[in-house]
Amino acid sequence: MQQRYVDEHLCAEHADAVKQDLSEGLGDLLAEAGLEDECEFLSIPLGSDACEYVHPLDMLRPAAEVTECGRPATRAKRVVTTTFLCTPHAVETGYDPPR
Repeated sequence: MQQRYVDEHLCAEHADAVKQDLSEGLGDLLAEAGLEDECEFLSIPLGSDACEYVHPLDMLRPAAEVTECGRPATRAKRVVTTTFLCTPHAVETGYDPPR
């Protein structure tokens, strides 16, 4: 079962920063943990959303102190995950098996 979802909207600067982090080993770490199989960056219309980037070290701070970038986003980071489930559990997630 494959799922695709938009993880976050990013400005050009932070899209480049996330791509660099993924190429420097973060992508391998996420894949090994089963959290992310593939990641792609899609162009979105300027101003359709704000950049949601938060520096990874800021995640260690209390939630009230964490702020997102907020600049106009130009990219959407889409994550593709693959999960292997037996039919009964797949049905629980909304999968409609062929008959």
